[in-house]
Amino acid sequence: DRAEPIELAAAIDQRLLQGLSDGWRYDALPPDREAFRLGLGGLNQSAELLHGRGFLELAPEQQDAVLHAVQAGSAPGDIWQTVPAPRFFEEMLAEMTETYYAHPLAQEEIGYVGMADVPGWAKIGLNEKEDREPEER
Repeated sequence: DRAEPIELAAAIDQRLLQGLSDGWRYDALPPDREAFRLGLGGLNQSAELLHGRGFLELAPEQQDAVLHAVQAGSAPGDIWQTVPAPRFFEEMLAEMTETYYAHPLAQEEIGYVGMADVPGWAKIGLNEKEDREPEER
């Protein structure tokens, strides 16, 4: 609902393309790149089985229904025999949440202005703000 959207898919796709990882994964899931390839294919397959169209072609309410089915583990599709749907949903949600709140616009939105131990913070006095900090609303 923001005026300037934060592109989550592009950021996640870039991480997967570079083969980067946060160093852990659920043992029920394959490595990240494969898990996302299969899981997103599973979303699309479930959308087609439930609504006769691909996930991106669905109305928002239908997309929500597919996501709820994946989260609940009741989504149809043979991909979910390989990748446990609830685990994939949890992984995808965590990845999107982390990616969203790592973005400077999201951090500004919640009033987070940076790490308190950054060397630059020692240069300001009590109740003073750096130029980069958002103004009170």
